[in-house]
Amino acid sequence: LGSLARFNPGERWMTEAFLRDGWSVLVSSPPINSPDAVTRGRTRVAPGVDPDRAGRMLGVEFDVAIGSWAVGLAAILRQFDADGLIPTGPMVLVGMSSGGLAAPAIAAALDPIRPTAAAALIATGVDPALIIARTSLGDEDLRIQRTGPRISHQDLPRFVESYHRESRLDGEDLDEWFADRPILILEAGFDAAIPAESRRQLRQRHPKAAYWWLPTGHYGLFAALLREATRVVEW
Repeated sequence: LGSLARFNPGERWMTEAFLRDGWSVLVSSPPINSPDAVTRGRTRVAPGVDPDRAGRMLGVEFDVAIGSWAVGLAAILRQFDADGLIPTGPMVLVGMSSGGLAAPAIAAALDPIRPTAAAALIATGVDPALIIARTSLGDEDLRIQRTGPRISHQDLPRFVESYHRESRLDGEDLDEWFADRPILILEAGFDAAIPAESRRQLRQRHPKAAYWWLPTGHYGLFAALLREATRVVEW
């Protein structure tokens, strides 16, 4: 499950490491834009102007994006299964950046076809609202348009809570279900794209997970996969 950067070198090295080890690999990237003539496919949110409305909008957009990704992958996997293209053995999900955010919902969608035996969450965190509010990434990187001033620390809880009230695919029950399997968290300790609080909450949601920390940033962790991908496969 790839990042918004669309099969970048780090994702390619990860794929190659699995292939060298004899795995069959399905690579999937997240949806980027919807065909909307008014917004040109770019969601507009203004957390610093109206935190409650912005949180609701983000919750809906997140559910649509992750839900469509999950449903699409389930359809592909179901057809592969019908055509006898899926080998026997365990299925592992590797979620990288935005792919890590989507991993629980996608695992749930795929579970009736093939359960997820283990998962690796790389350069990711939790809580899209928190990430949108505090990430170092620009709007072009996020495929979202943020308008108005940067949201204040006082208003940030309203934005985050509004998002969680609206979202149906980002809940505690799903997290608890997803956590009931071996999970590896590979974190970039100086990641500014995924804020520190988002990464801390990811560790809290998976206290039993194997945890690897590298002294690098978001993009540096993808570059480090030139060497680290083999270790992930071995895990």
